[in-house]
Amino acid sequence: MEITLRKAFESTFHDKQSFDHFLLCDSSQSIQLFSSPKHPNAYYQPEQTLKSYLKFLNRFVFCYASVQQDVVFSYRKNHSVLQALLQHQGNHCFFKTDLKNFFNSITVSDVQNVIQTTLSKSPISDLANYTALLEGMVTKDGILPVGFPTSPAISNGVLYSIDEELAKWTLKNEVVYTRYSDDLIFSAQNNDSLKALPAIIEGLLIKYFGGRLELNPSKTYFTHSGRKLKLLGLVMLPNGQVTVSKTIKSKIETLMHYYEYDRLVFEQLLVKNFGNLSRFFGVLNYVSTVDKYYIDKLRGKYGNYLIDLFMKGKITQ
Repeated sequence: MEITLRKAFESTFHDKQSFDHFLLCDSSQSIQLFSSPKHPNAYYQPEQTLKSYLKFLNRFVFCYASVQQDVVFSYRKNHSVLQALLQHQGNHCFFKTDLKNFFNSITVSDVQNVIQTTLSKSPISDLANYTALLEGMVTKDGILPVGFPTSPAISNGVLYSIDEELAKWTLKNEVVYTRYSDDLIFSAQNNDSLKALPAIIEGLLIKYFGGRLELNPSKTYFTHSGRKLKLLGLVMLPNGQVTVSKTIKSKIETLMHYYEYDRLVFEQLLVKNFGNLSRFFGVLNYVSTVDKYYIDKLRGKYGNYLIDLFMKGKITQ
């Protein structure tokens, strides 16, 4: 059922926000720039009202952006890094690359193209009347800002044509292709099927972005099974099992050891490695979704009772 943007806005916010205020919103005055040692790349945090507007636009506009369903595993409900990797199980050769300075290379013209493709899909009947407003609201200084709620869905839509062409090529050449944000992963039974990919991808980036998007040489490589593959922050073992890195496992086990034997050291390591208990619980539960066999190993080493306390977030400092 079609609905005007005003009606959609009023049904979402009722009397809490004014549609006229929404139309006059200046996003450049409603954000803060952040960076930290753990997150050296700057990201923007919109203030609460702008954030609610952007979430509204996601719901009625940008969630309708075109996405290659079988390829893209980023920023989509019920999709994950783990699922992106599992598609490659059983293959022996891999090509991994990513896109340099991805979000900051996406411009207003790219956002405009995404909006144009959603005009016929969005339930907003008069969306074409507001394209300039939307373009200004979801960009900052002419580029797609990291940290805006709308940026992930837009970034997926921006790469739709490239994903489409790569999906066709990989299907024809018996290659598996998955993408998670700016990370592109390809696998096949032999390396010959993958050799042409760097030139093909670079050609597509020139075709659709005129060279504004480039491959990141430092994160572009070929590899093969028989060794541990580090992809997207996870590790694929030679037997195809996906797990987390040794570094994360070591931090988890060290923390559990000191919880039993030295609470003072436990608290120091907790802050140093995870920040707080909430974040540690989150990491542990993420690990359990990636590698339940490792969680079983922890149960055997530390006992079900202690692991259950950690998994359920019932440990206190």
